[in-house]
Amino acid sequence: MAQTNKNNIGFFSDKKKKHSSDMSYQPNIPAKETYDSKPIKVPDAKEQNEPAKPATRSQPHTASTKPVKDVRRTIRVPQQTFIEVQALLELSPNKYVYEILEDLVDEYVQSHIANNPEWSRAYQASLERIRMTDARKRNL
Repeated sequence: MAQTNKNNIGFFSDKKKKHSSDMSYQPNIPAKETYDSKPIKVPDAKEQNEPAKPATRSQPHTASTKPVKDVRRTIRVPQQTFIEVQALLELSPNKYVYEILEDLVDEYVQSHIANNPEWSRAYQASLERIRMTDARKRNL
């Protein structure tokens, strides 16, 4: 048995094939192997009477039951608001939109707490409810 190495195999071969410059008619190369159809197995009467079993999925892939592994979320905002936030981003020392949103949310919360201390309790309860819902969705 001849020993092979990568220099003797197809693409890596150092040996260049010489192609003929003859462009005259060449007959088609006969096929080395032809299609050999094999008979199809016909199911017996017992197999034909069994109802088809529906396909099952190991995990459902619907929006409500798909596990969320990424903690990032998407917020859709109107175009004018997006433009205003981008302008704030250009003028602020912040690099990311979420940093501006954090500042704006903090400013809004502080102004409401100063005007109405009861609002603070409602805000904290709402935060906790949303956190619990998010944690429950991630654990599905």
